[in-house]
Amino acid sequence: MDQFETDFFKQAEHPLHGVQPYKIGTTKPETDLPYTLGVSVKTIPDFTMPIAPAWEFIDQGARYKTHFALQKINGHWTLYVECQGKGTFTYYDDEIHIEWVSGTGPDHYFQSIGLAIWLEMKGVICIHGNALTLKNKTLLIVGPSGIGKSTTCLKLAKIGGEILTDDMTAIYSSLEETIVYPSWNKLRLWPDSSELITTRCKIKKIKKVHNSFNKLEYNFHNHTYKAPLHEILFLEREGYEKSNDMGNFILNMIGNSIIGDIPKCFNIEKERVTAIINILTAMFTKKTSSAALIEESLK
Repeated sequence: MDQFETDFFKQAEHPLHGVQPYKIGTTKPETDLPYTLGVSVKTIPDFTMPIAPAWEFIDQGARYKTHFALQKINGHWTLYVECQGKGTFTYYDDEIHIEWVSGTGPDHYFQSIGLAIWLEMKGVICIHGNALTLKNKTLLIVGPSGIGKSTTCLKLAKIGGEILTDDMTAIYSSLEETIVYPSWNKLRLWPDSSELITTRCKIKKIKKVHNSFNKLEYNFHNHTYKAPLHEILFLEREGYEKSNDMGNFILNMIGNSIIGDIPKCFNIEKERVTAIINILTAMFTKKTSSAALIEESLK
């Protein structure tokens, strides 16, 4: 077993967003979670990005460079990753086959876009958002990268909040309930945010997320239970326009999708918008800022 495979399945012993991964070729685990998912991991020398993919995302900032591409090959979709880690995820009905080249391991990407693509194929909405429980309610804090979701959750943890997910949340919605399941218990923070950590947060430093820059990974208290979702809060910067209309919320959810506009490739846009509307109408929603949310939570 190579190092990428070893590291992946050590982490994958734990459920992730309502999914229990297991190694293909071993006994399928019994679970009361919505899904089990067979996974294989192997190391490959290299790959070439597709020239004309069905979908592509390229982004670069002061702290990162991201390049994803999606292409259908021999009837199956493959996600190409060329970021701090490099490799591919190929999707089947009940399996994901991972081939990895180098850098940050596949478990880092699996816990977000890697798994989100598979879940969205199943009709589960996956959002850029952090979920936590506070005062007997489960809150989903939604917003793009860099807006301060993890930092806000950390501040709420200092006043008694329990973190359930970091950066991505999968929303399971039915006529009866809307629920979320925990992510892996990893919180990823820049050094300036990590200064907020206290012993009350129940968080400990583990390692750097990527070797090439200073984002740090912490473990928070591991939860295994599902939680009914009560509120969706759209995190905005100070001075935001305080419009709370449904159309704006729908666009905000679509804009904060983990998988971007990949639904176009799968022809599921209409069903996805309907699911988002059903989720939003089932609970309390509003825009807020980090400072306003903290102030309100202290009351």
